Amino acid sequence: MANNNHRWMPTAGGVISIICGALGFISSLACAGFAIAVQIAYRQDPYSFSNEEMGAIPLIVVVLWTIAVVYFILSIIPFIGGIFSLQRKNWGWALAGAICATLCSGVIGIVSLVFIAVSRSEFVGQNSNADNQRIEVSS
Repeated sequence: MANNNHRWMPTAGGVISIICGALGFISSLACAGFAIAVQIAYRQDPYSFSNEEMGAIPLIVVVLWTIAVVYFILSIIPFIGGIFSLQRKNWGWALAGAICATLCSGVIGIVSLVFIAVSRSEFVGQNSNADNQRIEVSS
């Protein structure tokens, strides 16, 4: 079994990953809100939803909606990975969640990534020596 001194790492990595996912979700809501505000400010009549009055959609609105959608998608994966990390199951999903947490919130996500990557042997079904696992399966 793994060293008992490192039992806290998957839990801490999972919690940090979930926090990063929440920050990414808040960022996506902020970008979407700002895009809506720009769209409303650009229209002559804010109560009219016809495209004729708006004309061409400004590039900033397209960029903001793209960022909002990307952050929303990237914020879902850290939630899933964080849950798997807290349960110490499926190290691959936990690592993917930590990677997406890094994309969502930078340095905080890097801490989560390091904690989860170092604690691979803590997860159910993971062996620190992959060669021994291949030999056991092939026998």
